[in-house]
Amino acid sequence: MAMYVSDVDAQYRRARGAGAEIVYEPTEMSYGVREFGARDGEGTLWSFMQAGVE
Repeated sequence: MAMYVSDVDAQYRRARGAGAEIVYEPTEMSYGVREFGARDGEGTLWSFMQAGVE
C-alpha cells in the first residue's frame, strides 16, 4: 500500500512514536520521492512518500 504525504519525515516520527514496525528509514529514492516503509498490525507494508524532494 502506498500513500503520499506532505511531510514524510513528520509522518515517520509519528509512526515510530506510535510503535510501528519500521521496515526502512526515510530514504531519497532514485525515482524522485522521499519515502519510508512500515508494517501495520496485520503485516501489511505501507510506503509513505513525499513527492518533489530533491
